[in-house]
Amino acid sequence: MIECVQGLNIFEVLSEESVKEIASKARVIEPEAGTILFRPEDTVENIYILHQGEIKLYKLNEAGRQLTLAHLVPGNIIGEVDLFSMRPRGVFAEIVEDAVLCVIDKDYIREILLKYPELTEKMLNLLCSKIKDLENEVYDQALCSTRGRIIKKLLQLADSQQKGSEENISISITHQELADIIGSSRETVSLTLKTLNNSGYLETLHGKIRFKKSKLLELENSFC
Repeated sequence: MIECVQGLNIFEVLSEESVKEIASKARVIEPEAGTILFRPEDTVENIYILHQGEIKLYKLNEAGRQLTLAHLVPGNIIGEVDLFSMRPRGVFAEIVEDAVLCVIDKDYIREILLKYPELTEKMLNLLCSKIKDLENEVYDQALCSTRGRIIKKLLQLADSQQKGSEENISISITHQELADIIGSSRETVSLTLKTLNNSGYLETLHGKIRFKKSKLLELENSFC
């Protein structure tokens, strides 16, 4: 399924023929909402390219509390961080909306990284970008107020869901999921969102948060 790989930034350094070659090695799966794609103890056998739908990555603590790590939308690659690791996955991946994924064998991905050095460089840039994002999140956790962390995270989610160029944004996320991501309590997040809602900076709906990007950008650096 060439559509899975054709539009990905990571493959833009390759020729059309090379992209078709990679696509020919992929198989397509269509898991329904609620399906667990993989569990923490599963070994890394494949990487996944999300073509349609939505996936949630999360962990569970000993008490069974869920910590949401990320919401993935079409265009995301799942498993590239673990490509050269011998460790298990370490997280749950759950299908939130009926999905279409392209699955590529891990060993084949290693082969093409050796075959195309420019692709290896692109992959390293992607991993470095993720490390930088983690560093920024540590900074935000230490120095930003709850309001600042919420604003930054909503803007980051807009960018990660390829909505960064849009003015009117709608993010599918619950108060609890947002609280888990920024390391706060649901009660504190709900109260902060209510304040932002009453001030006209965003609108909270059932399972969704809507906002104008320009309005949140005005506040982004005010609470850190």
